[in-house]
Amino acid sequence: MSKKLITSSLSSGIDALLESNYNSSKKSKSADNNLDSNQDSADTKENSQKLRTLSIEKIFPDKQQPRRYFDPEKLDKLAQSIQEQGILDPLIVRPQKDDTYELICGIRRFKAAQKIGLKEVPVNVLVLDDNQVKEIRLIENLQREDLNAFEETEGILELLAIKLEMPTDNVVSLLYKMANEEKGNSNQNVLVKTKYQIIQNLFNALGRFSWQSFVSSRLPLLKLFPDIQQALRDGLIEYTKAKVINKIKDQSQRVDFLEQVISQNWSLRIIKEIICDIQKASAESYQISTENGDYPKRVTSVFNQIKKMRLWSDPNKRSKLEPLITQLEQLIAANKETQKKP
Repeated sequence: MSKKLITSSLSSGIDALLESNYNSSKKSKSADNNLDSNQDSADTKENSQKLRTLSIEKIFPDKQQPRRYFDPEKLDKLAQSIQEQGILDPLIVRPQKDDTYELICGIRRFKAAQKIGLKEVPVNVLVLDDNQVKEIRLIENLQREDLNAFEETEGILELLAIKLEMPTDNVVSLLYKMANEEKGNSNQNVLVKTKYQIIQNLFNALGRFSWQSFVSSRLPLLKLFPDIQQALRDGLIEYTKAKVINKIKDQSQRVDFLEQVISQNWSLRIIKEIICDIQKASAESYQISTENGDYPKRVTSVFNQIKKMRLWSDPNKRSKLEPLITQLEQLIAANKETQKKP
């Protein structure tokens, strides 16, 4: 099946991305293009008969679907729109051996249709290989309006891995190598020059940022702690907040702090202020020796952090804080009693 046929069922942005995969080749293909043109006509005629309506019970989303999070409110709005106007853009599916169909493109429309109880949905049935399916899904996912930075980074890397025919780890290494070459820190070679054009074509088609910007601003996301990455992937925090929270090296402290950020919806300004206090307190604690009896600074630092983070606002943390405060109160009361004695 030709690429033009596949892209005919997708958006113009997807068209550009898929076409770039073929335009990256440096070989002259005039004869091949004539064959492709003839094949396009045949494929178009064949697949024009494959636009149909299918029972929704025969369609199954693939477990490898790159999209993991669906905003409930936006899904409700889409369901309402479909209920009023129907599904305007057919889903893309491919046939399976057991008379069922694998959903390739249109997961949100599919879920919205299920939500309102539709029995049948319009589909475009295409015969695709696994690489084509993965590429289409990734490209469709990259068109989302609510795509967060981490999902976008992962999606672009996976798409590059398909186009460059190499693992994503190697793609990351190649991007850093290209960045070093631009700075004059290493020597160019033929392989990198060949891959460069493929990468350049992809980012041109995306039209969001250059590959240089991707290396400097997005690849660092891969170095975030796993808990921060997961929060980003789930859409629980913004990219700017994630970078700041990642400065907390202690895992237990970071996880607790992350929970507070999410539950209290702290602003970036508040997060920066609290982390600055945490880092300052950590530095002071490191320098202060208990043998010197310099407890006043430590006590002041601890209570300032408790107040800043408002630990009592979280029921779980309040339950842990309560016995500590009680012990301190008992210690203070006992000390007062001792002082009263002659």
